[in-house]
Amino acid sequence: MDERRIGDLLVDAGVVTRAALEDVLAQKPTLGEHRVLSELYELGYANERKLAELGAQRVGAPVAVLSECVVDLDVVRAVPAALLRDHRALPVSADERTITVVAVEPNDDTVNEQLAFTSGRRVLPLIGIETILEHTVDAVLEAVARGERFWRGAQAAVDVDKAHVAVARHAPAVALAEANE
Repeated sequence: MDERRIGDLLVDAGVVTRAALEDVLAQKPTLGEHRVLSELYELGYANERKLAELGAQRVGAPVAVLSECVVDLDVVRAVPAALLRDHRALPVSADERTITVVAVEPNDDTVNEQLAFTSGRRVLPLIGIETILEHTVDAVLEAVARGERFWRGAQAAVDVDKAHVAVARHAPAVALAEANE
């Protein structure tokens, strides 16, 4: 885990300028670390992939890049929508035993226990960038309400309308940014 503050990591890596970081911090001086990433994204100072890569470096764990994901909506249907909205959590993949869930607070035992109970699976938690996760949860639940089979992030590498097989072979259900060792 890198002990530097996330903003310093972003500036040192050239992801954002010091001026951009100071602009965000001046607007919201009490931002927590999660919100700094969200605000930089919302204001267009950085893209999700770069923020996730630096977030992964900071915490020493993978961070989901939701814009690059393809989500099987049957996995989402296994969990009540209210639970997903209330806890800013999104199930993105599952097998017979586990369900992979992206959350802002992935180590929240109470939420993970609720997700495990309602899905009948062990929860594999991943970190997500707060504002992106909130927007994605809403978009995914809207796709569920329309009766769609998949939700595709804007940067996902496959067109899910063309072939279900392509989803399994070429596009990860979960695109991750990991810390560079």
